[in-house]
Amino acid sequence: MTLAANPRLRILCQLITDQLAFGSVPADQWPAVTDLAVQHSVAPLLYWLLKQQPLTLPPAPMATLALAAHNSAINQAILERARQQVQSAFEQAGIPCIWLKGAVLARTIYPEMGLRPMTDIDVLVPYDQRAAALQIAQTLGYEWEEGTGDFFPEADDELHGFSASKHHYRLYSRTQSDVALEIHYRLLGADDDR
Repeated sequence: MTLAANPRLRILCQLITDQLAFGSVPADQWPAVTDLAVQHSVAPLLYWLLKQQPLTLPPAPMATLALAAHNSAINQAILERARQQVQSAFEQAGIPCIWLKGAVLARTIYPEMGLRPMTDIDVLVPYDQRAAALQIAQTLGYEWEEGTGDFFPEADDELHGFSASKHHYRLYSRTQSDVALEIHYRLLGADDDR
C-alpha cells in the first residue's frame, strides 16, 4: 500500500517523522491511524511521541496504543535478557558475534528500547563457528520448532554435504516462552547473486 493510496498512512508517517503536528489530525482519523500504527509495528513509538504532546486522544485509540507500548516493553525485556545470556555464552566460548536488526536498532535509533517491537533476536557468527554457536544455543535450551524447514537443519547445511542455500538457524527457547533466536552464519544465502 502506497502513501498516495492511503492518506492515513501518510498521516502516520508524517507524525512519527515529526513532519505533522499531532494537533492537526482530526479526532475521527485517530482510530484508523492507530490501527495502522499497530499494523506497521510503530504503535509504541507513536504512543511515546503522543505522551510528549499536550494532546488527549479519544480513549479507545489511546488505550490501543498504550497496550501496544506496554506489551512491546515487556517483550523487549524478555528478549534483552535472552540476548545477554546468549552473548555471555558466546563470549565464554570465544565466538565473536554481531547482533543484527531489532536488537541493535532498539538500542541505537529509538529513544527507548521498548519502542521497537521485536519477534526474535538475530545474531551473526563466523561461518566456521556456526556449529559451535548452534551447540551452545542448544545447551541454553534452544531447539528446533517441529514442523518448520529448520527442524532438520542438516538437510540444508554444508556441514553435511547438502545445499548451501541457508543463511541461518532459527531456534525457539524451551525455557523462555516467546523467545526465538536466529543464528546467522552469512547475511545472504550462498545461492544469492547479490
